Amino acid sequence: MNFFFSFWAGLPAFLKVLFLSMAPLAESRVSIPLGLFVYKLDPWVNLFWAFLGNVLPAFFLYFFLKGLVGFLSENFSFFRRFFSWWFARVEKKYKKSYEYYGLVALVIFIGIPLPGTGVWTGMTAAYLFSLSFRKSILAVCLGAAIAGVIVTFASLGIFNLSGLL
Repeated sequence: MNFFFSFWAGLPAFLKVLFLSMAPLAESRVSIPLGLFVYKLDPWVNLFWAFLGNVLPAFFLYFFLKGLVGFLSENFSFFRRFFSWWFARVEKKYKKSYEYYGLVALVIFIGIPLPGTGVWTGMTAAYLFSLSFRKSILAVCLGAAIAGVIVTFASLGIFNLSGLL
């Protein structure tokens, strides 16, 4: 564990933002405020690295999600139950919206920076709805850009989201 902390401490700030943006649940909701207020990065530089880190997992997820889910589900009962629960939840929550609004629903879903939304869950929805690579990556890039701008502007106080919650 000591190795991890010393490794992390030695990384440049932009790489910390990049890696934090890759993490499920954290994504840009965590990395952007940290980049701005802890690492003191320029807002546009911070937004770039957060966006890049946010979309990189989408490529991995698109190509490896099916095989990874299959392997883990076949070999570990915990993962079989987890994926069954997660996929049923994602499908139940977003299938009607996707059928009605199409790709726009997925972009909005990824672009709203709330817990349970984002690139990881959006790519899971794209997998469940059998979207093409092109459509999946388009939705992820647009959604991640929207989320990044919203989180950056909210962090800088350009607009206040507290009235929406």
